[in-house]
Amino acid sequence: MSQIQILLTNDDGIESPGLWAAASALSELGFVHVVAPRQQVSGAGRSLPGASDGIIQKQTLRINGQSWPVYAVNGAPAQCVLHALLEILPQPPDLLVSGINYRENLGNGVTISGTVGAPLEAA
Repeated sequence: MSQIQILLTNDDGIESPGLWAAASALSELGFVHVVAPRQQVSGAGRSLPGASDGIIQKQTLRINGQSWPVYAVNGAPAQCVLHALLEILPQPPDLLVSGINYRENLGNGVTISGTVGAPLEAA
């Protein structure tokens, strides 16, 4: 049986400690593909900002002594998901995870959350 493929994104940026805590935990379940905004893009919902240049930078980050190939996108979390599904990953992932978020997403706030917008776009 092949390893489960997991797409991980967030709205706090590629170097967010929460993202890497999630990546570490998820790596026990399967192979984690990290595609996240180059910088923080909170409050973006499912937006696809026209000001984004769409540049995808493949990087290798060293986290907790392990090298991770990652993709940093100059765009919102929903754009990260679209780039991952349409350009980066060879096939759709088995699971998409978005977060870990710095702040809570409660009540009406979920409607503008980039953390929530990413999986909505994936669905």
